[in-house]
Amino acid sequence: MVRTAGLFRPESGGWFIGCRHPFAPGQASRAGLAIGGLQPGACFALAHGAVAWVPAGRTVILANTTTVWVVPLSLLILREHIPPRHLIETRNVAAATSQPPCAAADDGDAAARIRQEAAPRMILNAIEAGDGQPVVLLHGLFGAARNFGAIQRAIAPRFRVLALDMRNHGASSHAADMRYATLAADVRETLLARGIGQAAIVGHSMGGKAAMALALQWPDLVGRLLVADIAPVPYEHGNTAVAEAMQAIDLTPSLTRQQADAALAGAVPRPDVRAFLLQNLRFGAKPHAMPHWRIALKEIAAAIPDLEGWDDLPGTYDGPTLFVSGAESGYVLPEHRPVIRAKFPSARFVAVKNAGHWLHADNPAGFLAVLEAFLQPWQLPAAQ
Repeated sequence: MVRTAGLFRPESGGWFIGCRHPFAPGQASRAGLAIGGLQPGACFALAHGAVAWVPAGRTVILANTTTVWVVPLSLLILREHIPPRHLIETRNVAAATSQPPCAAADDGDAAARIRQEAAPRMILNAIEAGDGQPVVLLHGLFGAARNFGAIQRAIAPRFRVLALDMRNHGASSHAADMRYATLAADVRETLLARGIGQAAIVGHSMGGKAAMALALQWPDLVGRLLVADIAPVPYEHGNTAVAEAMQAIDLTPSLTRQQADAALAGAVPRPDVRAFLLQNLRFGAKPHAMPHWRIALKEIAAAIPDLEGWDDLPGTYDGPTLFVSGAESGYVLPEHRPVIRAKFPSARFVAVKNAGHWLHADNPAGFLAVLEAFLQPWQLPAAQ
């Protein structure tokens, strides 16, 4: 038998799901048949005490008492085997239980880790342009991939640029969990599904925290890291009041954009920020159509404590890292630098003049100049 990234190919042909040990026919389930008929929550046994489990219809958990593999369900359905770069996760789990994940007790370290690994991941909507080394752009709270449109167009002649809609934003799917470890896992699953094993990651605000979480959890996936106007610290920036004001807008067929703008003015004094937020409000093209929020406003509002917070993730990222702040912003302060350097030892710092928190909108030319200089070593030789 030949082992390939969590699957086993017997000499007789076909692919079999497995963990750690070779499986004979009959001791494991053929991927194309078994996975195709599984429903979320299904669990079946493999040889040597291993199990396969479909927690939410998007991934397959392959596990024994010491190791958990998390594999995208689509790859099992659409491909005969899984190349190593598509193995979403390999984690050691404390051997506290020999039960399969779907039968594990509610207590115990192993059971908790398996539940954590089984949290539904998401393949995010992406706007892609260009060829070359991959560069990934992650937007901030209440934003969307298209916020990076001008930046993407500027660097696409030299790079393969993917601007992602984070979960609950843009055209990506909606879900309650918005912890940064989960947002980072979404980005990772999206990149691996597109065959990207390493990329330069650029994240602004919420996207910057997701980018940091990605680099700390999976440093090999991050070739270079640029974090725009955010630090790995908790904040209290009043986003709960903003979300509540957005939720309070009475979405009736007669609502106009001017009325929605006026309804936000008390909580959001800046007209440009109100215009940014209202990009998420869709008005029907037909008469008497009901306006609706494109973003998952309810889920975002409930997750504001997680989004303004920061969980101290283990590990460090030693790759090239640049923290770019707006010179007129108060988000990245001198007292944050020791915290940053503890997690990102190679971090450098630069400020963009005439820019606040939305630095790529306030001074796009200044931000682009910094970004292009940072990405220059990432270019393929022919593009330089």
